Amino acid sequence: MQGLQNLKGIKMHRVCHQARVIRRGFTLVELLVVVAIIAMLISLLLPAVQQAREAARRAQCQNKLKQIALAAFNFEETFGYLPPGYNAAGTEPSGNIISATGITGSRTGPFPHMLPFFDQGAVYNTINRNQIDPDVSTTTQTFWTNEATTRTAAFTRLPILICPSSTPNPYDSTLQVNTALITFRSTSGTAATFVANGTPVASTLGGQPARNLGRTSYAGVAGWAGFIEAPTLDKYKGVFFRRSKTKLRDITDGTTNTLLFGEVRGDWRNEILYQSSAWMGTNSMPMCFGTVANNYYAGSGQTLLYRFASAHPGMAMFALADGSVRPFSINMDQVILRQSLSGIGDADVVGEY
Repeated sequence: MQGLQNLKGIKMHRVCHQARVIRRGFTLVELLVVVAIIAMLISLLLPAVQQAREAARRAQCQNKLKQIALAAFNFEETFGYLPPGYNAAGTEPSGNIISATGITGSRTGPFPHMLPFFDQGAVYNTINRNQIDPDVSTTTQTFWTNEATTRTAAFTRLPILICPSSTPNPYDSTLQVNTALITFRSTSGTAATFVANGTPVASTLGGQPARNLGRTSYAGVAGWAGFIEAPTLDKYKGVFFRRSKTKLRDITDGTTNTLLFGEVRGDWRNEILYQSSAWMGTNSMPMCFGTVANNYYAGSGQTLLYRFASAHPGMAMFALADGSVRPFSINMDQVILRQSLSGIGDADVVGEY
């Protein structure tokens, strides 16, 4: 009898213990507190993760610009001069800033010359050399979009020329494609005119959609406006200009004080279309229009499309002629950026900037 009572006591103890276990748990208030804490931690961590990712992309961008600068130096070591800025005639008729009516020459830029130094020798070998030769008369050259072999090569996508931070992707099908960026003297001879040929994405080139053209997030620095046969402006010509053959020793302002390549982009910002650019025809970008935060000649809508800019918050990356790469604030002194740092021999040397 005593054993039976003990057994019942044990069973009762187990039942009570199980009941106590079942009754334990989180209240609704406790769950809400936990959820709130988790949400707060996520809100604190997410920006840090995004910043870390952007820092990694920025480092990749810097490395790409360094590789581009190195390719230009290897070209100079091989041929005795840096890659030519663009193939076009000198004084051109003044036309619409977009249509570039009357421009002669192939309008190719420095990147086709640099293909072998991007490990793209096979692509380089398919290009009609007369099209990119700066010593060939412009009258014997045709716009590269009209020459079959050069046009075909232009559809090659070169990862080294795309900034990993580019948003949206430069190959976004909603963007137009610039097929030529050219500076030339206006008919008055007193000002620079910047020309871009915009090819609508709906059009085709050689049977392929224009939107499939290889793009670039980078362009050579032309200085104020390149070399346009206007002495007051040509004083500030950069490394890359019309049929240029600039040598490193020509950079008398010092390679540490001279911009070589910078970032460009194509997307929608402030309801203005930033057209992305085909690497075959991305020649040299002038500094006369300033940066995104500092617009010059803002009276013309088209001029706002063509400036050095990037997807990195508050800055754009530039490679200098000494091979270094550094970020420049879009709010920095524009006189320093547009003149002192973009010209190769204006004797306007700056100290700290």
